[in-house]
Amino acid sequence: MATIDDDVKGLAFESFLSKTFGGGLGQFFTPRTILDFMLNVLDPKVGEKLCDLCCGFGGFLIKAFEYVRNQINRDYPTEAEWRIKELSNKQIYGTDANPRMTRKAKMNMIMHGNGHSGVFHHDGLLNIGNITDGSYALIR
Repeated sequence: MATIDDDVKGLAFESFLSKTFGGGLGQFFTPRTILDFMLNVLDPKVGEKLCDLCCGFGGFLIKAFEYVRNQINRDYPTEAEWRIKELSNKQIYGTDANPRMTRKAKMNMIMHGNGHSGVFHHDGLLNIGNITDGSYALIR
């Protein structure tokens, strides 16, 4: 299993989750094509902090990570390793009101190879906590 591409493992994990937790429990998952469109429009940049206040199982966070990681690999090849580590640990954040979905988002992010340290159980729609003007470049 370790030799299987992270994206293939992640797709399998997402497929399982969408069948297990989709719709009937009040959880709805944004299709990958819509996530790709959103990221092309929003165009997050290297070094910007991103937050998804209702991250579900982390699909937007994963796609945002991949989007910015591709920029890093293209524009900063000699600094890619530490910049990707910074991206994973200090620039991608998510919250979800459902503790089960928070755990699923963390696992999904691990399956995609991009860490999970910035995912928290918190109702981002009721209380924005530490989110202040200018603290994030992009909030979904």
